[in-house]
Amino acid sequence: VQIATRGWEAAGEKERLRETAEDSRLLYVAATRARDYLVIPLIPGDKKRFLGPLSGNLDAAGDLPPGELLYPFGRSGPPVQIYDSRRLDVEKRELRPFRISIEAKKKKRDGRSLDRFHAWRQGLEKIHRSGTKGRQIIAASALAREGERPPAGRRWIGGAGAYFGSLVHELLSRVEWPHPQGLEIMAPALGRKYGLKDEEVKRGAEAVRWGLSSDILKRAARSERVWRELPFVYNHRGALIEGFVDLAFEEDGEIVVVDFKTDRVEGAELEERARHYAPQGIVYAMALEGITGKKVKEVVFLFVSARLEKSIPLGKSARQRVERLLKGRASARNESERAPGRA
Repeated sequence: VQIATRGWEAAGEKERLRETAEDSRLLYVAATRARDYLVIPLIPGDKKRFLGPLSGNLDAAGDLPPGELLYPFGRSGPPVQIYDSRRLDVEKRELRPFRISIEAKKKKRDGRSLDRFHAWRQGLEKIHRSGTKGRQIIAASALAREGERPPAGRRWIGGAGAYFGSLVHELLSRVEWPHPQGLEIMAPALGRKYGLKDEEVKRGAEAVRWGLSSDILKRAARSERVWRELPFVYNHRGALIEGFVDLAFEEDGEIVVVDFKTDRVEGAELEERARHYAPQGIVYAMALEGITGKKVKEVVFLFVSARLEKSIPLGKSARQRVERLLKGRASARNESERAPGRA
C-alpha cells in the first residue's frame, strides 16, 4: 500500500512545470548576452534538459565521433576537434632522477652542463632569498624624525598635543570650503572624542578657521581637482614608501602638496621646523610624481596654530638629500639582516 500526501502528484507536476519555465528563462538570458559568438556545449546523451531547445536545432546535435573535425563556423572558419577523455593516455611513468657523475668534470661537454646546473641552482637560491627577505616599508613621516633634530631645550608637541593635532586635521578634512559651515558644531563633538578641554577645542577651531582663510587653501578652493586625506604606497627602488597626504590639488596641470602642522612656532623656529619636516614633504612630492606622472611644483607646510605657511625647496640638492636618507635606511636594514645569529 502506498501512502502519499493529498495533492502530492499535482503539486509535483506544478513544480516540474515551474522548473522547466525557469530553465527556459535562464537559457534565454544566457543565449541573448553573447556579443560576438554563442558557444554551446554538445553533450552526448539526453538533451531534453536546459540546452534541449538549442541543441536540437544544431547540425551536430547527435553523438560526436571522437577525433573528427567539426566546423561550427562553416568551412571558412576555425575547426574544432573532439577527444574522448576516456581514451587519453594518462598512466603515470617512472621519472629517473637527474644525476651528474664526478667524472663529468673531465669532459668538456659535460662540464658545460655542470656549469649550467650550478648557475641554475645559484639563480634558484637567489630567488628564494629574495622571496623570504620581504619588502622594506618606510613611513614617510619617519623621515622627518631622521632629518635635523631640534636644539636642546626646544619642546616638540606631543602627548595631549597629539590629540590636538588630530582634532585640527579631522576638522580640516571635514569642513566645507571656503566657508566653515558646521565648524561650531563639529569642533565640540570631536573635542569630546579626543578628550580635549574646552579652551583647546576653541583654539583648534580658531586655527582651522584661519587655515581656511590662508592663501594656499584659497588656491586649493579655486583649483581644478582636490584630494583630501590621500593615502599612498609608492615603490621606490624596491622599497615601499607609505604615507598620508593631508591635501593635494591640481593647479595649471601640476600638483601642489599641503601638509598641516599644529606646532607652535615663532620667528626663526619656522625655518628650523620647515627644515626638519622637509624630507617628509619631498618624499610626498616624489611619490605623487611617480604615481600620477605629473610634476609636483610646490610643497607647503601650513602651520595653522602659528598662522604661517612655508613652502620648501624641491630642487636637485634637496631631493638628493632625501635619496641619501632612503639609501641609508636600506643599507641599515641589509646590515641587520647579515648580522650573525639572525634567523
